[in-house]
Amino acid sequence: MRQRKDTWCSLRRFLDKWVIAAGLCLASGLIAMQAEPCFAKKKTKETLEQLESAVASAATGRIQYQPGKIRTAAGWYWRKAKRISLSASKLKIRKKGSYSFRVIKKNGKSRVFTLKLKKKTYSITVNKAQKQKNNYYSLGVKGDRSRTLGVKNPPLKKGSSAVLQPKGSTAAEVWHLESAGGSRFRLKNENSGLYLTAKSSVKKGTLFTQRKYSDADSGQIYRCYPAGSRYYYIKNEMVKEYLYVEGDSLKSGIRDNKKQWKFTFTSIARPAPRFTVTGETYPVSLNYGRAFSIKGVVTSYYTIKKLTARVLDSRGTACVQTTVKPGTNRYDLTGVDAALTFGKLAAGTYRYQILASDSGGNVGTVLDREFVVYVPGGAMTKTLIYNNAAVAGVGYQSTGDEKEKKACASYALAYCNAILTGRAVSPHIYWTSSTNVDCVWSKGGYTTHAYASEQEVLQAAYGQLAAGKPCILHVTGKTGSQHWVTVTGYKNVVKMSALKASNFIALDPWNGKVITVSDSYQVRTTYRLAYRS
Repeated sequence: MRQRKDTWCSLRRFLDKWVIAAGLCLASGLIAMQAEPCFAKKKTKETLEQLESAVASAATGRIQYQPGKIRTAAGWYWRKAKRISLSASKLKIRKKGSYSFRVIKKNGKSRVFTLKLKKKTYSITVNKAQKQKNNYYSLGVKGDRSRTLGVKNPPLKKGSSAVLQPKGSTAAEVWHLESAGGSRFRLKNENSGLYLTAKSSVKKGTLFTQRKYSDADSGQIYRCYPAGSRYYYIKNEMVKEYLYVEGDSLKSGIRDNKKQWKFTFTSIARPAPRFTVTGETYPVSLNYGRAFSIKGVVTSYYTIKKLTARVLDSRGTACVQTTVKPGTNRYDLTGVDAALTFGKLAAGTYRYQILASDSGGNVGTVLDREFVVYVPGGAMTKTLIYNNAAVAGVGYQSTGDEKEKKACASYALAYCNAILTGRAVSPHIYWTSSTNVDCVWSKGGYTTHAYASEQEVLQAAYGQLAAGKPCILHVTGKTGSQHWVTVTGYKNVVKMSALKASNFIALDPWNGKVITVSDSYQVRTTYRLAYRS
């Protein structure tokens, strides 16, 4: 009996331990079952973002998928999985639910993720070319806001490389996207008119340079594929590879989802051709035989193809001239200084001009300034000779109607042309209209210019008189009102750098009288002078 009782106690102790163990297992199972929905929710995504990232990665070897939630990458669980081509543009889901994806990298490592998908055909956008609008663009790369795609110097030369360069204000950084049919396009550099072209090299791999248009060259054809947000992958049709940036160079290879493979297309307006000059120096008055140094920097949005610096005499004939071909969008005028020999100019009135043309087709006058060369100690008093009857025939303001009493500029211009032609001219022909007395200077062959100071405007007036041409000075009357007078001579000039209103003789349109400017007026602070165009 005692032996039977001991056996029963041993069996009871064993059963107690088994029940406790079973209870622990059941409890842990319940905990695991309770935690499972949270784990699945965290890993599940509603979009194909993870899938598209894997498709675009250069490290991806292949991708499999199948319905259900599978957390392991072990091959036994993926025997019945389907394979997704890395170039597939669609994924057709026949039944709503959770799908597991296994990404097998080229190095043999794998990772698994789960997506909750609907019953529909999804677009794998990274493999679906997107049509771009014909427009002007600035091309940048993700993560680099300070640089943009441009052309290496010389920017107009066929074969110059496309590079990522610091942003500036040049047309070499602007690309015109031209459709080549469907989603295909070409990229034309706005500055050079040449096309971004892929060219294979045995030694250097694929080179991206600018070349002339060729309908048969597939190296000029590209397609864009979305890379998330506002970014795109760019694929060249000839090499069948995607563009990326390494340092400042443009290269191509197997696509990767890293930022240097992702480009931005920022739409911009077509740049307008323009020239600007800064820090310029120019003569106003020079002693005979004295040299003058030219300074300043000319810039253009487009490449400056040709720049001419010249000096014209009073007849418009170039007496000193030099031409250079900068080939950049910036030129320092000290480069033409030695060729402009101001010290050899005879006494008289001249114009200093800078002319330029650029790759955008813009041709213009960048700088145009009048100056005078005089002989110290020479004749410093001069009055223009003219037909007094012709000037008197113009009349004067004070005897006119209310409109004519406001038309001082038109009367002053009529005096100038009466002096130049010897014939009386009606001031009315220079009015804007029969009811608007504002003077249209061009109708009388004159133009106006505002100078930087009183000394500069008086020196310019002196230069006009030295050339035998009357000019029109903007002045202020004793009451403070503005007025224009016709300057016809100068007197008692001792020093060109110390001219005053008292040195100038003028015809006053108000009463037709000859006056010394300072007796009735002072130079208006607009420092404007009208002179023969």
